[in-house]
Amino acid sequence: MKFDGFGSSLTFFANIGVLIGVLLVAYELQQNRLATEAQTRADISYMVFEGLQAWADNPTLMQALEKEENGEALTYKEMLILTYSQAGEMRRWENTYYQYERGLFSEAEFVGMQKQWRSRINSSAFQSYWNEERMTFYSEGFAKLIRSLINE
Repeated sequence: MKFDGFGSSLTFFANIGVLIGVLLVAYELQQNRLATEAQTRADISYMVFEGLQAWADNPTLMQALEKEENGEALTYKEMLILTYSQAGEMRRWENTYYQYERGLFSEAEFVGMQKQWRSRINSSAFQSYWNEERMTFYSEGFAKLIRSLINE
């Protein structure tokens, strides 16, 4: 009899131990998720900074952008540089959109980003980049968002 009581007590405490272990694992997973989200946000910020820095540090790119904005003809090299830079910027935006869909950005943050994107996408340089063919290069949801920002 005494052994049955001891076994029951042992089982009870073992179950409590398992429950505490499960709670600790859940807590660790939550902490890991938060750390991953923070790292992803930092990566996006750095990616945006690198993109802006690339524009600022490239005189040929800045010259091409200026010519495009002024309606001047671009050389083939300038056209390629501008197109690839715009494609890179659009991929960064698409990544941000993807992260927003996954809940990494609040609605208020994303509205602010869209205001910046609206300004850029409605510039002459981006109007020449964003056409029906290039829309197909991006996810359907992102392309729909960009279409909604054009001349809004």
